[in-house]
Amino acid sequence: MNLNIKSKYIAIAILILITLFLQLGYYSSTFKQIELFNQGNYLTNFDLFVKILVQNSTFYFLIILGSLFFNISSIMLICYNSYAWGYSAKMTISQIGFFKSFLLIGPHITIEILWIICSFLISFKISLLLLSFFNNHINEEAFVKSIRSKIKLSLYGYCLVIFGCFVEIFISPLIFKLL
Repeated sequence: MNLNIKSKYIAIAILILITLFLQLGYYSSTFKQIELFNQGNYLTNFDLFVKILVQNSTFYFLIILGSLFFNISSIMLICYNSYAWGYSAKMTISQIGFFKSFLLIGPHITIEILWIICSFLISFKISLLLLSFFNNHINEEAFVKSIRSKIKLSLYGYCLVIFGCFVEIFISPLIFKLL
């Protein structure tokens, strides 16, 4: 089985994992009311953008660094985040209904799922490179070249993180206000 087919199977497995933990968070949440916007902080949109960008950036790079632990920590982070999405979705749906919640949350969650899958695949490929290098299947020069290409790929993936934060803070609220 070549690496591209393995990557597709891994992407599907991560989607299943996200779905399971999203549902777990959704069904285990309570019906406590939360305020959808500002949550009493009264942050400006830019401040909120920076806060969420830092949070998502940390999450993105921690998933990639999970390659050093053969992705066990990466899988745990994905499970936790998916659980939190399910919990948040339940709270939002209970306050504004499914359709409005889907319009509010759907666009940026879709982008987040893409960058999570991207970061996990990068992490997985780095883990395979580390195993190959430690088992002397590739030389140091090939290893360094491959790592550099994964770093470049991770920077492209990081653009999805930035775009997802932008959609979450600036686009989704506009869509919500139009309803």
